[in-house]
Amino acid sequence: MGKTSGSYFTFSYNVEDNMLGTVMQIYVAGTDTTSASTYWAFLFMCLHQDVQEKIYQEIKDVIGNV
Repeated sequence: MGKTSGSYFTFSYNVEDNMLGTVMQIYVAGTDTTSASTYWAFLFMCLHQDVQEKIYQEIKDVIGNV
């Protein structure tokens, strides 16, 4: 644990806590971005049935009928 002091404040920090906090922020930022992108894609396909059909056909061509 380290201590830093300045003229206005003093705070302590723990490197492990800081690392865990940083990793959690990166994870949350990644899931939030993925969620927003997926939401937008589904909304777009709901509003544009022709695009939805093209995406369906491409998935069917690549993966097949499962």
